[in-house]
Amino acid sequence: MVAERKTLTAAEMLVALKEARKAGTVTTADLSEFDENGFKLVQDKAKLVEIGLTVMQIEKGMHKSGRFEEYTIWAVTDAGVPVKFWDGSTGIMKQLDAYTGPVPFYVPKGLRVSKYAGRTGGENSTYYFDTDI
Repeated sequence: MVAERKTLTAAEMLVALKEARKAGTVTTADLSEFDENGFKLVQDKAKLVEIGLTVMQIEKGMHKSGRFEEYTIWAVTDAGVPVKFWDGSTGIMKQLDAYTGPVPFYVPKGLRVSKYAGRTGGENSTYYFDTDI
C-alpha cells in the first residue's frame, strides 16, 4: 500500500494546507463542505476512484448511528485537495485493520470499487485502497 514519497507528519501537513489555503494555492472553487481543518467532506467515495491519495490520518470509531464501527480518513489528493471520508465496509476497513505500516502513507492509484448484487436487489459497492502495482 505504501509507495516511496517524501512524507510530512499529519500535523505538518495540516499546517501546510492551512498556509496554502490562506495563500490561495489550494483550489477549492468546486468544493463546498469542509471540516474545521479545511478538509473537503467526501460523501461519495466514487469521486476518489483512481485519484492518488496521501493518507494523512486515520481514526477508528463508532458511526454516528452507534450501530457499527468505521474509519475516518483524512487524505490529500495528488492535485493538492485535502479530503475527509468515512468507511465501515469490508473493503477499506479490513485493509486498515490489517495495516501495520506508518501513517502518513501514499496510495498512488487511490480507491477502487467492487460492485455486487444487493440482497434485496439493486447494486452495492465496496471501496478498497487500490494496492495493485
